Amino acid sequence: MIETVPYLMAISLLFAVIAACISILNWIRWNNIETDTMKARVFLDKSFLKSNFRMTIATVVIVGGMVGLHSLMEYFEIVGIDFTGFYLFYYGLLPVATGCLMLMAYLWYKLLHIKFKDII
Repeated sequence: MIETVPYLMAISLLFAVIAACISILNWIRWNNIETDTMKARVFLDKSFLKSNFRMTIATVVIVGGMVGLHSLMEYFEIVGIDFTGFYLFYYGLLPVATGCLMLMAYLWYKLLHIKFKDII
């Protein structure tokens, strides 16, 4: 089972690269958009706010859980207990966390690239 860890890490890296690329596109778009237009978009799209809030909570919980698991794994190493199940679970959460970050970046991408005339 531990042999799947490199694949999980590769998926995590892929998600992180995609999220970074989308974030760069979002930053470019954000700098070229009028502030009043952006305010109107955010308040008119409640589904965006709800989705973004859910993804933020999920990411915080997952990353917080990963910090706890990492501390537990470090404790097991110090004490000398070999428990590979935690490693697999820990590295299994990594693609989930980076996937959530990628989805949050994509939600912002969708919001920033809506044509203003489509909203009115």
